[in-house]
Amino acid sequence: MEGKTKFAFIGNSHIAYWPLESYFPQWECRNYGVPGEGLDYVERFHEDVSDSYVVIQFGTNDIYHLNTENMDVYVERYVKAVSAILSRGTYLFCIFPRNDFMDSTAVNRFIALLNEKIRKKIEEETNVVYLDVFDKFLLNDRVKLELTNDA
Repeated sequence: MEGKTKFAFIGNSHIAYWPLESYFPQWECRNYGVPGEGLDYVERFHEDVSDSYVVIQFGTNDIYHLNTENMDVYVERYVKAVSAILSRGTYLFCIFPRNDFMDSTAVNRFIALLNEKIRKKIEEETNVVYLDVFDKFLLNDRVKLELTNDA
């Protein structure tokens, strides 16, 4: 694959199940997505991807353990973990919205607040490109059905 631009994709199932070769045949893609993973995985990520552009998306699985009291500590760890991955350039997707809670509207408001804190810190402290696609996933405060595996 000499001559192709290298991309490493890191994160949870959103990355793991992305058919990268179908979407990006012009790139050499390495998929480091692991279903069910979150911040702990990104903090211990140790692959050398310094010769690649990196795309990261995670945090969805961490929502189960977060609240307003531990949010700021999580944001600090999140930005530090993303920043620690050396690359030619890093693109960070926001945490995606969820539908699997009894009150997904409240959960998605929480995720939106969390994303805003992450975005602000990323933009102030790093050269990471933050990709805010959160609202693109929603219709009437719920994830669009056509964007889910079980639609």
